[in-house]
Order: sequence, then C-alpha cells, then structure tokens
Amino acid sequence: MKKSRNRNNPSKKMSTSKAIKLVLKENKPLFAAFGTGFVLVLVIGSTFAWSSYSSWVKNHMQSEVGTLDVKIIEEFEQDSVFEQGKKITKKVDVKNISKNPAIVRVQFEESTATFKVDDSTGMLQKKKKESSDKVATTSDVNSWEKGNIYQGKLEKEKFYVIGDSKINYQYKFQETDTRPDLLKPFSLVFSNGVKTVPDVTSTDPYWLYDDGFFYYSKVLEGGTQSGVSVLEAVNVLKENLVNPSKNKLYKIDVSAYGVRANSDSLAKWTPSQSVVQMYEADDKFEK
Repeated sequence: MKKSRNRNNPSKKMSTSKAIKLVLKENKPLFAAFGTGFVLVLVIGSTFAWSSYSSWVKNHMQSEVGTLDVKIIEEFEQDSVFEQGKKITKKVDVKNISKNPAIVRVQFEESTATFKVDDSTGMLQKKKKESSDKVATTSDVNSWEKGNIYQGKLEKEKFYVIGDSKINYQYKFQETDTRPDLLKPFSLVFSNGVKTVPDVTSTDPYWLYDDGFFYYSKVLEGGTQSGVSVLEAVNVLKENLVNPSKNKLYKIDVSAYGVRANSDSLAKWTPSQSVVQMYEADDKFEK
C-alpha cells in the first residue's frame, strides 16, 4: 500500500550496542518521528539471524512552530538466532521526550526478498558480478528489486540473484487472506492491549489500530512512556516456509510519530472518527 505522505529517510549504520539506545534530539517542527530498522538475513541454511541495524530521523516540516519529540523504547533479543517457529522478543513502547503533552502513533513496515533457485539442483543460483548488475544491500530495501544481486557471505566473489520482493509494505493488523504471500512466513505478535474499536470507558491504556497505524489511547505528558507495549514478538512460521523461502531477506521498520495533544494537531493526521472519539474522551486532550 502506497502512503500519501512524503518522507525523508536518511540512513546511518550504527554499532549493535547502540542500535537500541537511540534518542531523537529536540527540534522545531511540530511533528517528530523516530524509527528503527532491523534486518533478518538468511542466505544458506535454515536459521535466520538479525545481522544489520539502522536508524534514521523522519522530519515532517509544518508551518506551525513547536517542539515535540518521541522515542521508541524497545526490549529486543538483538543477538539471537532466528530459527523457524521461534519467537523473538521485540517489545515496542513509546516515550514522549518533549516537554509538551503528546498523542502518539506507531507504524510498522515490512520488506522481504527471495533468491532465485536452480530448478535442476534446488540450490541458490550464483553468478559473478558484471558491470551492468545492481547490488542489493541490507541497509537499503529499495535495492531489493527483482534481478538485482546480493553478495554471498561465504564466497565473496559469488552473488545471489533476487527472484522476487515486497518492499515497504505497511503492516495491517489482523490481516489474513490479503497478506502478501512473500510475507506470510513472518508473523508479528501484538500485545493484548491492541484494540480495533475505541473503549472510552476504559481506565487502562491501550493501542487503537486504524488504517495502518496504532494510536496510543492516552495523552502522554512530557517525559512519560506508554503503559503497555504495542508489539511483543516477531517469529517465523515454520508451516509457511517452503525450501526456496528459507533463503531470503526480511526487514521490519518501526516508526513512531508524535503531535501536540489537541484537535488541530490531530487533524493533520486525518484520522477516523473512532480515533477522534478516543482522544476526546481524555480530559488531557484539548478539543
């Protein structure tokens, strides 16, 4: 699904030890966003490993001036091996690191690519790099296009050919039959705090899913964190993995967005009436 907003996503590699400890510094735009990306790579064998980490800042320039920053807080088994049928803990919370009351939402985007297989041997196709070849990298999902090549880890002079891909797919909660086939082996495990209809009588915080985004139900005061995780884990569904699918790239990008807790700022997100109803039930939200 193509998104209507424009975004500038410069990417910068970081060390594994720093990948989960990222802070978006305060700035002037009304909107602020923070994202983390994690790449799952398997070229040979039947296990997946988180092998690359990236981060970037996404600024949404607006005419109004304000300061509002949000930060993703994660509990993540970053050094674990991702085996078929095994859940990897990846809890996602959001913290308001500005001084202003905020409303926040979270978005998940997935990308994946498979490699071509030799029909006669069942092995991955290998080739030497030619001048006309475009090389795919784990850090840039836009390079995961069909026909591009990916460098092998064991034989540096050999490359694998990408057979098919699905790039920057916005995750849809409770999607089943319409989920792209290439992404069906991967499952995001959400917390029990995710709802699809607002509960204005609830005193406990929750996340409301609406049109590709997860909205935190409560206004977050400056320096406070969401009281319930939106995501709990990621896993590979063993029953959905055929042999060619065991050799692929997979990346999940997590982005959090925050605006001031008032009607004018919320309107810039063009949410559904359900989201508006949820926030208007909070006394801290300025109508």
